[in-house]
Amino acid sequence: MTDNSLTREGLWIKLAIQEEQYYNALAEYCLLQEGVKTLTANQIKARVDFLSSPWKKTSLLSKPLTFRANKLALESTWYRIVEYENQYYQTMAECHLLCEGMHNPSDEDIQNRIKHLSHLYLRKSIFLKSLKKRELECLEQASFGRGSRETAVVLGISEVIVKRYRLSSCEKLRCEKIHEAIFMATQLGYLPLKGKNTTIQVLATKETANAIL
Repeated sequence: MTDNSLTREGLWIKLAIQEEQYYNALAEYCLLQEGVKTLTANQIKARVDFLSSPWKKTSLLSKPLTFRANKLALESTWYRIVEYENQYYQTMAECHLLCEGMHNPSDEDIQNRIKHLSHLYLRKSIFLKSLKKRELECLEQASFGRGSRETAVVLGISEVIVKRYRLSSCEKLRCEKIHEAIFMATQLGYLPLKGKNTTIQVLATKETANAIL
């Protein structure tokens, strides 16, 4: 019993450290997007407080982009965000499984739980790279059940280009399959709910999850 408690406590400590790294990287990325060249600890802390609070805005940025951000710095920070986010979800999945009595989960168990958590709690990184018009159009056509060849005919572009847009939209939404990307795009309000004229707006994480489930 003592060993299990120590393991659980160790996982939660690890999760807290990863969460701090994750939010710091998110804050740096947003500030860089807004043109802040020299980041201070106070600026990062203030943005972390904003990012970790319940969702009140769709955008993570405090003002629209009207300039060219440092591409190298942005890409470097972006890869850190993705790395920290993956680590965070990995540990969170292990914590959940341990609390359910699964002390030695397989990689498949962990990956399945990560997918489940990703559907319940929107990954904040997907807010930072918005979908382009063509990417959205290809996703919308896929949501109608059309394949890449049919989509190419409807949109008047080549099938190769359609596949490229579908792949890039999956990458931006952090999804492996096109149906997962459609689900995530609907959660974010990019695609309308079937049979309704309204779209899902990004509010608090729990509210969004409840609206879907």
